[in-house]
Amino acid sequence: VLELGCGVAALPSLVAAAALGADVVATDLPEVIPRATIGIERQLAGLALRAGAGVRAAEFVWSEDGTPPGGPFDMVLCADVLYDSSLHSALCAAIAGAMHEDGSALLAYAVRDAAAEADFF
Repeated sequence: VLELGCGVAALPSLVAAAALGADVVATDLPEVIPRATIGIERQLAGLALRAGAGVRAAEFVWSEDGTPPGGPFDMVLCADVLYDSSLHSALCAAIAGAMHEDGSALLAYAVRDAAAEADFF
């Protein structure tokens, strides 16, 4: 499982590891990763994970890096990543480049700019 734009909490990644037993790569901008790593480690310390499950943070900049690290993935998670319409094309390319041919993407977001977000979907 890959999470794009994990932020400092990486909540979808932690849920995937705990509930699904997934091995997750949580990605974000380089400046976010140190704090994300601390948050992930603190949260993982309180979870009882299945063998093989876990979360690690990794740098990935959609608009620059091409293919995310560690792929291809069965599932891509994206939570609250549609805030900048100038990055929608890069996000689509990152999702497509990250997934297995039969993979799935799960996006969750709050509507901020319905017109711009409609272009994404």
